[in-house]
Amino acid sequence: MAHRDAVTILCFVWWATGVVAEKLIARQRVGPTYIAALLQPNISQEMRWDAKSLTEIFQRMMTMTDTAIHAGASIVIWPESTVPLSYSTTDFFRNGIESISHHSAVDIILGSVAEDPEEPNKIWNAAFLVSGGKTIGHYDKIRLVPFGEYVPLRKMLFFAHKLVHEVGNFEFGTKETPLVGLLHYGPAICYEIVFPQIPRTQVVHGADVLVTITNDAWYDGTAAPRQHLNQARLRAIETDRFLLRAGTTGISAFVDPTGRIVEEIPMNRQGIIYARFQPRHTPTLYVRLGDWFAWMACFVIAIGCIKR
Repeated sequence: MAHRDAVTILCFVWWATGVVAEKLIARQRVGPTYIAALLQPNISQEMRWDAKSLTEIFQRMMTMTDTAIHAGASIVIWPESTVPLSYSTTDFFRNGIESISHHSAVDIILGSVAEDPEEPNKIWNAAFLVSGGKTIGHYDKIRLVPFGEYVPLRKMLFFAHKLVHEVGNFEFGTKETPLVGLLHYGPAICYEIVFPQIPRTQVVHGADVLVTITNDAWYDGTAAPRQHLNQARLRAIETDRFLLRAGTTGISAFVDPTGRIVEEIPMNRQGIIYARFQPRHTPTLYVRLGDWFAWMACFVIAIGCIKR
């Protein structure tokens, strides 16, 4: 009983210390304020699969981008793979985005398929950065969805060749480094934001704001989109970075470094969030040391169980 009371008191003191620190300690603002436009076009999966809707989808995204720029945004973020075209190989798509970036001096981050000209059979689920009228580069998704974006052990499974065509055949990304334009963006695509190692590594490499693009239309009508957002909020807290989240059908959100949702757009609505934020550069204890505390806690619990 004494041990249980001690643990309860320790947890309460830990929680209370965090609450007091969050209220009393002023967070330092570093650098100028930027305005990022988080686009939520509310494009359903059925609409993306319909070839007749391609022109409408592209026009909607371009119109929303133009609206955001005229409202003063210097950064425009599209959701994951909104336009069902390959950005790298579709000339009018790429040229249109680069022209907007050049004439308006804005950074545009968008999701699309990345292809290797030398190996056309290889594709990646990617986030492209267009800055200064040029496509600076792309971040390739590292954590793919099993049986959604790739087939595990496909060489060992006799039916894998059929699943590859029905599900997807994306390659794994390998670089956890920021996309560098006006700022150093730490991207994450869809559900990989639940893995803290990816944003942490990007911050170690200089990311001063986190960006996550997603398509949660698959889970409409369930608790998954809200759960996904709440997991993303933890990454903002761990890294002490603002988080900019754009979803195809929702939930798009602007999250501050304390994990507080400053603004959000609910599921199945079209809209734009104008997020005012400052880039941050100070590393947190978690960024510096990683998961050592969690592993230490597991070790202590294991020793305690062995002793009992």
